[in-house]
Amino acid sequence: MALDITALKGAIKAAFEKAKETPPPPPPVTKEAAAAVQALVLDTLAGDLAAAIEAYVIQGSIDDVQVSVTNSGGTVIGSGKQSNSSKLK
Repeated sequence: MALDITALKGAIKAAFEKAKETPPPPPPVTKEAAAAVQALVLDTLAGDLAAAIEAYVIQGSIDDVQVSVTNSGGTVIGSGKQSNSSKLK
């Protein structure tokens, strides 16, 4: 199953837009207040990016796995195939 890169890109862009729209601290702006807002923005952005990447990865599936077992001389002594689909999560 192909992964949806368009959805991942959209989720990443949305995370950055959300970070960009975070309001500044109210006046008077102190160093501490600015640092607190920056920390909040970074924490929220990191969480949103992690969620976007997790959603992207778990949408995938593993399909039609084929294996061959060989002896030390390279001769095939067994094989197997899984024909159903398995989700990553």
